[in-house]
Amino acid sequence: MNIMVVFNQMMCLFLMIALGYGVGKWGIISPQMSGGLSSMVVKITCPMMVLSSVMTAKPEGTMQEIFMVFVLSIGLYIIFPFLGLLLNFVVRTPKKDKRLYIFMTTFSNVAFMGFPVINAIYGETGVFFTAIFNLTFNLFVFTFGVVLMSGKSGKEGISIKSLLNPGILAALAAIVIFALQIPVPTIITTVCSSVGSMTTPLAMLVIGSSLSTIPLKEVFSELRLYPYTILKQGVAPVFIWFIFKNFITNPMILAITVIVSAMPVAATTVMFSKEYGQDDVKAAKAVFITTLFSIITIPAITMLF
Repeated sequence: MNIMVVFNQMMCLFLMIALGYGVGKWGIISPQMSGGLSSMVVKITCPMMVLSSVMTAKPEGTMQEIFMVFVLSIGLYIIFPFLGLLLNFVVRTPKKDKRLYIFMTTFSNVAFMGFPVINAIYGETGVFFTAIFNLTFNLFVFTFGVVLMSGKSGKEGISIKSLLNPGILAALAAIVIFALQIPVPTIITTVCSSVGSMTTPLAMLVIGSSLSTIPLKEVFSELRLYPYTILKQGVAPVFIWFIFKNFITNPMILAITVIVSAMPVAATTVMFSKEYGQDDVKAAKAVFITTLFSIITIPAITMLF
């Protein structure tokens, strides 16, 4: 894998984030507008990109590989919380922040950062496989994630309605289209492709504008996040690679699995923190620091392949 291609892609994404930070500071994108754009990325452009991945060019892969990726993704989301517990111990997280740190370790930025990076490296086939990871992300974040952050379980904590979101529905539809080789009218394909192509720039602008609400001096003062980031985005992906390389024979699937595990903290963390009474400022700082470090860590991780 050409590390310079990955590095250049990460720099492009970072410059888009920097632009988002600038327009956020200048007031061009207000916090309300940022929230609307975020919702549009999650509910419209990202699902369209996933659908486009099986419409514009048939991705390489078999149903057996799809099933394997789904099982792998479940395995990851079972491992991640235990890694979160371990990182809590290593970085000596205060008791009040333990749930937040486990959530940050478990849920990385698959949709906003994962899709653009994987798309740059592996194209439509990579996006299709990443959509399966994102499907599992959604299943876990609206079940385990809600219980973790709220401290509530059962019907009180989990809403079936929340599971029927556009991300999950698009991933399921993409799998059906791929499995049954369903022909899609050109006009639908064009719309999905055009709207889906907006995902990367919009997502990066949203991340940047969201981060613009936090003074930079405050962001960099959270010292615990530095060793945490190195462990989460440097050591943990190598650990994942060491475990899975022994039984994943497809090099692309192995690489996508490890790269997904190396993504920065999900922007969802901030929204969940606000919703369930966790420290949303600390969550936003974690998103900023881990996203910044990903410019170095993700190209470094791709050297494994």
